[in-house]
Parts: sequence; structure tokens; C-alpha cells
Amino acid sequence: IPVVLISLVIICTVWRSFSLWRSLYLCKTRKEMRRTVIYQFAKWMLDPPCAVLCLVLFLSIYRAKSLFTQLLQCWNGVKSQNQHELVGQGGVDGADNEIEDNPKPKSQQSRYQKNYVDWQWVVFSEFLELLTDVPVAVMSILALWRMPFLFVRLISECETAAERRSLVISYMIKTIKDVPAAIAIAAMSISLWRIPSLYLSFLQYKRGDDEHRIIFTIFVEWIKDIPYVLVSLIHLLLP
Repeated sequence: IPVVLISLVIICTVWRSFSLWRSLYLCKTRKEMRRTVIYQFAKWMLDPPCAVLCLVLFLSIYRAKSLFTQLLQCWNGVKSQNQHELVGQGGVDGADNEIEDNPKPKSQQSRYQKNYVDWQWVVFSEFLELLTDVPVAVMSILALWRMPFLFVRLISECETAAERRSLVISYMIKTIKDVPAAIAIAAMSISLWRIPSLYLSFLQYKRGDDEHRIIFTIFVEWIKDIPYVLVSLIHLLLP
């Protein structure tokens, strides 16, 4: 009775009625039917939150393309699985009830099941990706003056989400390093004597070089210069 009531609920809500009918059509025993009804009811309960998450993902725009592509692959996988199962259930002259003398290998029988991915799993995985991307998006905004260069590289160079996250994190670290580097440049510019070294270093700079390492190296040399500069000034002022 509970199984019948559950199946009626699924049928009345319409959207899983065909899936339930198809699954029951493939069952051979009452035990399989009960399991199928319970399984379809569990998926039926997951459908509303998945639909909400799907709407959120499409509205986010950022994950919309990836979600649409995977849902399209999922839909094609469902059609292939349905055709395979329905054709496999069909027979000629009552052959359905006979034991097949030469069955297909298990690898071929399960090929469609292995390739099939549930759309609910796709939505949940994409939503987790979106949650992972939220702090990365905040960090991209905090890149501040490096943000234009970051966006150009994100569009032109990155193809996967992992590459985008790695690039954003690296630019965030560089932005943090920019503050002490700017202070070091200001101090060396005021003192004047290390300006030629800075100028030559920036002329030799190539993409991929660590600009902060260059600045801090010159800054360390500038600190070492301070005692000698003071001694020179004392000699000049007190001959």
C-alpha cells in the first residue's frame, strides 16, 4: 500500500510519471518494482531543490554555459540509455521469456549505464563549483589596480575553472606584495642614488620575471648603502 500511494503521488505530479512508467516497464519482479518506486520517489523529492539550484546557476551567468553543456550531454545519454533498454526488452515470438544462449558481455551491457550521468548530480556539482568560485570572485575584485590585467588574462588564456582560480589567487598575492614594493620604490626614489638601478632593472624586465623580487633585491642593496652614505655626508659636512 505505501508503495502504491507513493507511485500515485509521483503520477499526479506528472513530471516523473513517464520515468516511473519506463522504469516499471523494465522490472520483472514485484521486488524490483518496489525498489524502483522508492528510488523514483527519492529522485522526485530531489527535483524541486535541483530545479531551484539550476535556476540560480543560469542566473549567475558564470556557470550557465558549463551547466547547459553538461545537461545537454546528460539528455543525450538518457535518450541512448532509453533506446538501449527498450530495444533490449523487445523480442520476437515470445523470446522475452527465454534464456539467451549467447548473452552480450557485461562490458557491453553496462556501457550505457557507465556513460549515463544523472542531471541532478550535474546540478549539484555545478552548484558546488559556484560556491567554490564565490571567494575567488571576491579576490579578483580585491586585485584592485591589477584587475584589468587579470580580466584580460582570464579571457585570453584560461580555459578551465582550475586555471582561472589559480590565476586569480596569484594576482591576489601579487597585489598584497605591491604595497611593500611601492613603499620601497618611494623610499629609493626620494634618496635618488638607486634610481638608475631601478630604471635599468625595469628595462631588462621580461614577462614571467618576478618584479617584486627585483625591487626587494635593490631595496636590500639600498639599505646596505645607508651607512656608507651617512659616513660620506659626515665627511662632507665635517672636513
